[in-house]
Amino acid sequence: MKVLFASSYFLSLDPRSCQKQSPYPPLGTLYAATAFLHQGYTVSVFDSMIRPFKEFKPFFIQENPDVFVLYDDEFNYLTKMCLSRMRDAALNLIKLAATQHLPIFVYTSDAMDYPEPFLKAGATAVIQREGEAALQDILLSLKKGLWEKNKYSIPGITFFSGQALYRTLTRELITDLDPLPPPQYELCDIPSYQKIWKKHKRPFSLNISTSRGCVYRCNWCAKPLFGKSYRCHSPQRVASEFIRLKKTYGAESLWITDDIFGLKKGWLTELASLCSSLSIQMPYTCLTRADLLLREHDCQNLKTTGCSQVWIGAESGSQRVLNKMEKGITVEQIRHSRQKAMEHGIKIGYFIQFGYLEETWEDICHTRRLIRETLPEGLGISVSYPLPGTSFYEKVKGQLKKKTHWNHSKDLAMLYYGHYSPFFYRILHAMTHHEWKFYTMLAKKNWKRIIGAPFFLFRFGALKIILDIHRRIGYSLKSQTGV
Repeated sequence: MKVLFASSYFLSLDPRSCQKQSPYPPLGTLYAATAFLHQGYTVSVFDSMIRPFKEFKPFFIQENPDVFVLYDDEFNYLTKMCLSRMRDAALNLIKLAATQHLPIFVYTSDAMDYPEPFLKAGATAVIQREGEAALQDILLSLKKGLWEKNKYSIPGITFFSGQALYRTLTRELITDLDPLPPPQYELCDIPSYQKIWKKHKRPFSLNISTSRGCVYRCNWCAKPLFGKSYRCHSPQRVASEFIRLKKTYGAESLWITDDIFGLKKGWLTELASLCSSLSIQMPYTCLTRADLLLREHDCQNLKTTGCSQVWIGAESGSQRVLNKMEKGITVEQIRHSRQKAMEHGIKIGYFIQFGYLEETWEDICHTRRLIRETLPEGLGISVSYPLPGTSFYEKVKGQLKKKTHWNHSKDLAMLYYGHYSPFFYRILHAMTHHEWKFYTMLAKKNWKRIIGAPFFLFRFGALKIILDIHRRIGYSLKSQTGV
């Protein structure tokens, strides 16, 4: 049986990601494709990260698959945002495949929340929760010609039964990740990835997953695929992956895609010991939490294993807002974690979101002050984004009108009633970035660069003036801000 896998996240449709030019292969798609390659299926992957939509049809005709699986990279946080452009692309991929009258299965965050559009486009079924095990049962039933008979008893899928939507029982998550075969990156065009990284004079980086899920309960964060669970590969498996990615694919650095890296107690210590004994020193970037960085020896273990930068969900410099988000951290922990990372020579980046429910100008000023006073090496700013399945979404879903998702990751539209206008938040986004850059240059005493950048200083000043005018005017609650 010949199976064609594809992901619906098209880099070419996302201006912000295109601008960054830091593409990573669709890791979740590769995990699934590799698993079925090892089971004897003939497998191919249409890599939408570096291939445009127009190339899908000729690729599909050339491969002539028996089954088409739209399997998104669940380790790419942008897929969880269910961007409108990506949904349109996914539906068009399904429609193209449906013209060949073959079974089509869909595994995406968007389809789990809204299966009907995907089924109406021609999908046979939508896979719910973790995908590999459900897909194994599906393909086995197809191979034996028993799909129609078995589909009602296969856990973790949704399909049309007559005119009604039918959901089977929830499937248990995979408890032991190590038996999953390591993703075969050669299913993608790795030389093309290398060329892009080298062209922009950056070390070639590959993505790796060491765990699945997150146990924390931030009320704006959706967990449609892995639920509120946490399972991890063994330190031995991770150490061997570090070596494999360097030797086999020429990786010079890594992006660890985990929602929370090294959460399990003692896990990082064991990995650090292995990296030391095997002389592994692979620079990597990962995501963690401020409170975890404060655990004894964690920063030292991160440094030993090669960590060059950590990103934390700081979200806000206002404790009131953090409490409303149920973030489970304090502003002091953010400040302390910044200091501790710096002491160990690890760069830190903050994810910040503005516009959360009832956030005031005073709260915004607290966030700006946190950024100015701690000066992280990286800063990612967004506005709060309501995702189905979260209590935040339940609070604002009555305000969602025609526009319920961003078109692309640079959209930054307020989809519900914010305290200020959408224009205000866009100016705030730009001004905070400028402010951060300005104070970073001051801290480095880079006077030459500051004096030599009059346009930067003019733009910085203009943004501050415009922001203050709009803050004073108000605009808040006058109209549905997603319009």
